[in-house]
Amino acid sequence: MRIQNLRTQSGEHSGGRRVLADVSWEDCDRPARTIYFETSDEFAADLKPSPHAFLTAAIVPAMHQGEKRVLIEGPVCPRLLEGLRCAMSFLKNALYSEDHPIPTVEPIGQHLPAADPGRKPQRSAAFFSGGIDSMALLRRNRLNFALDHPASVSDCIFIHGFDIGGLEREGPRMHIFEGALDHFRDFAQHARVQLIPVYSNIKYLDDDWGFWAYQFFGAALASVAHGLGSRWREVNIASTGRRQLDLEGWGSHPMLDPCYGSADLAIRHQDAGVTRLEKVALLADWPEALDNLRVCLNVKLKKGELNCGQCEKCLRTMIALVAVGVKEMPRSFPAREITPEVVDCVQIRSTSVQEFFVDLVPGLERAGRSDLARAVRRRLEEWDTWRAWTEKRGWKGAIRRWDERYLGGAMTKVVRRIR
Repeated sequence: MRIQNLRTQSGEHSGGRRVLADVSWEDCDRPARTIYFETSDEFAADLKPSPHAFLTAAIVPAMHQGEKRVLIEGPVCPRLLEGLRCAMSFLKNALYSEDHPIPTVEPIGQHLPAADPGRKPQRSAAFFSGGIDSMALLRRNRLNFALDHPASVSDCIFIHGFDIGGLEREGPRMHIFEGALDHFRDFAQHARVQLIPVYSNIKYLDDDWGFWAYQFFGAALASVAHGLGSRWREVNIASTGRRQLDLEGWGSHPMLDPCYGSADLAIRHQDAGVTRLEKVALLADWPEALDNLRVCLNVKLKKGELNCGQCEKCLRTMIALVAVGVKEMPRSFPAREITPEVVDCVQIRSTSVQEFFVDLVPGLERAGRSDLARAVRRRLEEWDTWRAWTEKRGWKGAIRRWDERYLGGAMTKVVRRIR
């Protein structure tokens, strides 16, 4: 892989500044890309065509596609080089075969440390999506640090091109981003942070969801931090759940994220081991945060809508709010009441989602909503039955094996149609 022609131009989305680099592949047939980072005019002076930003954005896709090297036009901090090697080794051990190459990094130019590191602003930032994880990170930070403390979050980074507009086949969905940005501006004033919009297409290097989730998104977030790195001493990434403590690999991980930092910029992974329900409980007495929650990934949202109130993520979050004692649904959700019939609409289709629902049952019991707890248990039992079928466990698994051997899977196809 070659990362070349790092440059600056006017922004196309924000009217501010855009930094770009040309990325070409050497050992696979993927198309060349021009990738970019962009921010609004207010923060344009802090956005630089940093080799650190483009290298961190590209190295995980490069390893995934079997590239043997990454040539980057520009000097790279030795600490970042060391960290990238560690992170790629971690991902290889977790997800790849023994003979899969870890790309070598070939920077052009010698990295020189800052002449006076002490002059860099003692400012901290956090990535912010409006979801439970990032809201809870900000809440905990406000409770733990005075506003004038160097570790107090002063900037929140809201990105277009990751969960909004990150898939080429779905288009940019700019109206959803702009609508959420309008909501969050008022909330940012309340929370006493600067809201920094960033636009990027780096996910287009490989926008496969599984690759993004299990390998890429921690490095992608860190690359944005490096693009505006002259502004901060550290940037915080919120944990997404206990799954990130598994050593099998996850795109953002307490062992991975700090590896993406440099001598000039620390990347911190926060709240590892804290459950999603514990985070919801932390937000329960912060109504301004609840009224600005954005958990929904529905591509059909209209401008100004934060959540559809019908998808699995919306329903799961609303049930969690009930479990921690929230009496009335916040304005960020269109639904006002959670009933067992609402819970029956939930479809659990992954072990990570199962983890969230398992945590809900005791909370609902404590909140006096045994009716909802029973409904959640039914959803979990259905999921376990489905897994037993797909994994060919028990007597149902024996039937499926017989079906595949003698009927060519015809029975399974009928079951899927019925579902």
